[in-house]
Amino acid sequence: MGRVTLRNYPNQILHFNLPEIESDPVKIKIHMVRVYNDGETIISILCLRIEGANHYYATVTNETTSPAREGEYLGYLIRRNDSDDEDDVNHPDSQKNKQRIENIFEKLNKFDERLPKEYQNGKQNYNYGGHNGLRIFQHNMPFKKFTNWTRINGGNRFFHVANYASSVIGCEGVGFYAKMDDEYSEYAVWESVKATGDFLNNIIETYEENITKKEQSTIEIDIEVEDNIQKNMKKGDRITPENLYNKLYPPREKVKAIEIKPHGIKL
Repeated sequence: MGRVTLRNYPNQILHFNLPEIESDPVKIKIHMVRVYNDGETIISILCLRIEGANHYYATVTNETTSPAREGEYLGYLIRRNDSDDEDDVNHPDSQKNKQRIENIFEKLNKFDERLPKEYQNGKQNYNYGGHNGLRIFQHNMPFKKFTNWTRINGGNRFFHVANYASSVIGCEGVGFYAKMDDEYSEYAVWESVKATGDFLNNIIETYEENITKKEQSTIEIDIEVEDNIQKNMKKGDRITPENLYNKLYPPREKVKAIEIKPHGIKL
């Protein structure tokens, strides 16, 4: 409880409640921009922004199974099930990364309370051969059984290793750039293992740094999906995420601070 005494009316006191003050949340922001859609394929450029640093990726997905459209979403970490393993420890779906995620949630004291409680402490991915990764939380995403996949409460879309739109069901395949594969006549993202590993590692490292602090912060993951279809793109064009993103959204120039010199008082 705080109070204010008015200078001209000392007998009148205003009372007010002070909000609880906690450490500023750590913001992880993902801006996923749809730049190409031929009616079957969705190509996006993605800017992952963590504490002032930007990381750029391309994603590909299938139009018919993509539930995410323009809008604001929340994100939460998921860890794979134990149906199989990846021999390569540097693979994003390795058990090593699963253990990193599990260690995070064992030691995390503050959670993103914007999410329902069952998603605040991460979630095991029950899909067959499930992936470690980040899932988009969608409020109105009911459970539904399809021919060869299941839409789970909380949203199926997450980012994982995949090159072709035809092999990505309800998710986003991540790569460092996108280009038409002439052999298969299909758009694909490239260097998917490295790109997905880099994408996931940037997020995991943020959590790992947070759990070492005496006073932890809440980590909030915000995801914006936006359509910005480029009519002048050709099927043979190589989509380099950083170049195209900064062309569509030019970085703001830093405004130079105005130096004010105090004037001395002459007696």
